[in-house]
Amino acid sequence: MKEELNEKANDNKINVEDIVELSLSRNPDVVDVLKEIKEKLQWPNEAIEYKNGNIVPPLGAWVDVGCEYIANGCEGLINYSKNINNANFAISILQENKNSKSVESLLKIAEFYSDDMQSHKYILIKIVTALNLILSFKDSPEVEVTIIENVRSLIHKIIGLCENSAEYASTICALRGVGNEESIKLVSTIPKLEGAWSGTERIVTQAIKQRIKNS
Repeated sequence: MKEELNEKANDNKINVEDIVELSLSRNPDVVDVLKEIKEKLQWPNEAIEYKNGNIVPPLGAWVDVGCEYIANGCEGLINYSKNINNANFAISILQENKNSKSVESLLKIAEFYSDDMQSHKYILIKIVTALNLILSFKDSPEVEVTIIENVRSLIHKIIGLCENSAEYASTICALRGVGNEESIKLVSTIPKLEGAWSGTERIVTQAIKQRIKNS
């Protein structure tokens, strides 16, 4: 494995998806290999954009969060997310690990940024988007009713922060897996969504009604 990863790295063929996949394996042998590669190739912790428009992703930061998850699991990612600069990376790892523990972890991360929700709108919408990916599709994990209620409450609050069609659509889509009658009423009050998001309100409302019918 070490030789294979080093070969890919030397050929510049390791990408973010590779690091996330390795992180989800939680194989402790991966940690030292990734750290060595990061050091050797001087992978950056922040994205670099060149004048020609090429962008180098912050592979160093992805290695750091991935190694944190391998070593300390969801609790490690929760603590890691107390720094808002790290939260985006941690959320991205959690959204790929589709289980109830990830849902609970995302809710705990949201608590760090709930005192001033308006200032932290971006990261809160990122959390809701992750919850949508975990809970709104087939094969979603079994989650306790109280957790579902907490997810729904968070989404309802964040809808009140939205200012454009993209933000509204990203947020209300997460109600498909957790919404109730109150959610339907709330969706009916938002401004009509336009452009690529036109009709999202109807799709979300139908999904919630079907969910209620099937429950």
